[in-house]
Amino acid sequence: MIDKNLFLETLHEVAEIAATSGEKIKPEEVHKYFEGMELSPEQEKMVYEYLNLPPEAKQAPVTEEEEVTEDAEDIETVEVYSTTDSSKDIQIGADHAAEDEEDDVPQAKDVEKLSDSVYYRMYLDEVRGRGEADEAKMRELYQQILQGDQDAVNGIVDGWLMRIIHMAGMYDDVPVNMEDLIQEGNMALWMALSALPEVEGAAELDSYLEKQVVAAFENHIREVTGDTDQVQAVLGKAALLHEARKYLAKENSQDPSIRQLSEYTHISPEEIQDILALQKEKTE
Repeated sequence: MIDKNLFLETLHEVAEIAATSGEKIKPEEVHKYFEGMELSPEQEKMVYEYLNLPPEAKQAPVTEEEEVTEDAEDIETVEVYSTTDSSKDIQIGADHAAEDEEDDVPQAKDVEKLSDSVYYRMYLDEVRGRGEADEAKMRELYQQILQGDQDAVNGIVDGWLMRIIHMAGMYDDVPVNMEDLIQEGNMALWMALSALPEVEGAAELDSYLEKQVVAAFENHIREVTGDTDQVQAVLGKAALLHEARKYLAKENSQDPSIRQLSEYTHISPEEIQDILALQKEKTE
């Protein structure tokens, strides 16, 4: 089994080497740096691709000439397991609360505005270029990996890339580098897929992966800001609820109730209502 702490430490060290040298890491170098960790060829390939993503150079200053001028409104965002780009279109149905309950939902952020970095724009374009993985395809990939087929990992990761960007966008008010946050989410997903616990079915696997990504976000935020305040945990749960509502609405072809959200996220109904109330207060 891979030592996660050693793996992540090595990964960050190699990323620093690549950033300092300005040279891309070669496949044989990946094998050398991670020798002894018993990575499969597929895992080494994923590490290689991760280390050579454009955000590695994200700390470089962005000049006015480098700014991307294309109109964000002309670009369509691709999102897995989402029937809408706005959480305002999804309501909790079983409770039949007032129609303005939609205002309680954490608002989806425009991915074009999450970062001004040229490298973020390049990464966003790359993610879009990988195409969309629809619900049926993701279910198929989940079933494959649950049956031990590691060839499904790359497809699952591709299907999650845009979803992770949207999840990271829920933290855009937190003082951390957005590209770093997205990378932490991507790596958490990869690590989770490399050492899956026993789960029953695609829905439970999806929920597990989502929680791992949110946990990685929160850990990174605490490391950067030193803030252990409960507000950070609330932000994480709000992001989880946001994604859970969209997924369950798509999964069941109807809006989820608070009870269904509670069963899916393991957050108590009372806490869910409290989080929604906090979101409403913030927007008023």
